[in-house]
Amino acid sequence: MIGVVLHFVIGKLVQHYFHITNESLFISDVKWITQSPKYAFKKICRSIEHFFLFKASYGLNTFLLAFLCLLLPLFSLKKNKIRYAIYALGSILALFSMNIILGNDLPTRILTSFSVFFTSAGLVGFITLNRNKYFWAVAVFSLLYGMSKVSFLFYLDYVAYNKDYRIASSIAEDMAKDLPISLEKPVKVYFFGPYDIKTVNKSRYTYMFGSSFFNWDGGNSERISAFMNKTEIANIIPATYQDIKPGLQSIYAAPVWPNKGSIMRINDVVVVKLNQNVGYCPTGVKKGSYPKECN
Repeated sequence: MIGVVLHFVIGKLVQHYFHITNESLFISDVKWITQSPKYAFKKICRSIEHFFLFKASYGLNTFLLAFLCLLLPLFSLKKNKIRYAIYALGSILALFSMNIILGNDLPTRILTSFSVFFTSAGLVGFITLNRNKYFWAVAVFSLLYGMSKVSFLFYLDYVAYNKDYRIASSIAEDMAKDLPISLEKPVKVYFFGPYDIKTVNKSRYTYMFGSSFFNWDGGNSERISAFMNKTEIANIIPATYQDIKPGLQSIYAAPVWPNKGSIMRINDVVVVKLNQNVGYCPTGVKKGSYPKECN
């Protein structure tokens, strides 16, 4: 709770200092504010339920093993069972505290508290079954299972990055070939819509792992521009949706990349048409608390 308050206060101070007016992504995820209490409560229940039904984020299904380890002392303790039950319940509630505060499920990348919970639950299991040498098999299985799943997730991101790099390089080559421009100099570019790119070997519940910058957020031109700048493929100044509005008719009439004619110039902006539709958030900026409304 303290961390949430600090995040909010520091975020507001930074926005005030740098004169930033756009909404915080974190605050927009607080469903207690943006949705009804009933909706938030259902989201909390569903996010916790997934961990008991083997629908957790990829690689976190060992949660049930950790949960069982946490329950072991309830069957062996002769005293202080109630006190330990309160401790076990508190551990579970602490684990899902952010879900409860937000009234929402959490992205896999920020579930950092789970490693502490797994370690603590395993330690409880070892202390309780200190004379059972076979319990080591559970620990070894959990370790190998986690290593294999994490390796696969990193592999997905590695493949996605290489695929994005190859596509971005091809787009840059086509821009230099189709238009008389030099990519060594800053160029205003707008990427129109999400590119229809297939993910490789993506399993269930991997969520954002293995995703592409070319279709993230349903087509976010600023993300694509940032990727190409970061990888030194091109020197791009991100253009806005307002910059290309005068040429929408020509853009909609053009074919989709990599077809010839998909890269065009609208005034001083190079437009790369990746999809027939611009996407749900063409500016990459959310308006209010509704993701489908854009400035």
